[in-house]
Amino acid sequence: MNPQFVLMVCRDYLWTGNQDYLAHMWPHVIKAMDNTALLDQDGDGLPDTGTGANTYDAWRFQGAPSYIAFLWLGALTAAVRLAQEMDDAHRAEQWSALLCKGQQSLRRLWNGSYFSLWVDKERRDECCMTDQLDGLWYTRLLGLPPFIEQQTAETTLNSILRWNFGREQGLINASYPPETHPTLYTYQNVQAMANWSGIEYAFASLLLEYGRFRQAAQVAQAVEERYWAAGRIFNHEECG
Repeated sequence: MNPQFVLMVCRDYLWTGNQDYLAHMWPHVIKAMDNTALLDQDGDGLPDTGTGANTYDAWRFQGAPSYIAFLWLGALTAAVRLAQEMDDAHRAEQWSALLCKGQQSLRRLWNGSYFSLWVDKERRDECCMTDQLDGLWYTRLLGLPPFIEQQTAETTLNSILRWNFGREQGLINASYPPETHPTLYTYQNVQAMANWSGIEYAFASLLLEYGRFRQAAQVAQAVEERYWAAGRIFNHEECG
């Protein structure tokens, strides 16, 4: 996905400081950002078209999904930093304005406890997805400024732990909290009900970023115990 590409370029540059690398990758960053911006058909700063084409291909995402929105806002945050490093004031200003617009629009996905799986005009899917903060996690690792308020992030972390994590089941990809109404392709699909250790470790890492050491250890320990019991400590079954 283009947003993930931009985040990885930013990671490589910030960790190495290699100006030649950034100069070489800069045209590709511009192309990736311009291409992803085309997915925003209603002009609110968030992708809302073709969002089903992602790694969660069994979910039938539509409209603006939180997972995609967070990756996009993370990519915008990274792209602004890269534009500043390239002394491209025009693109830094352009992407900063788009980031602000997207931050405002992200509030439509917030339901008071977490971000809805997706919102499509008047329709919304209230599934609680573990990976919804993925873009925020990446920007935190890079030391970039957060694009949501800390209290919102903390509340979302609480909801994910409450609804998706258990010592026996580990951290599953998603669930529907009580009194929410499942949609056909999301409810208990093979990806939603699965443990993906890559997602579990990433979520544990995000918990560490917010100082939640005990909870991070519990998530990581559940992964370790599951694979030790299966005799597969070096062969995690990520999807299947």
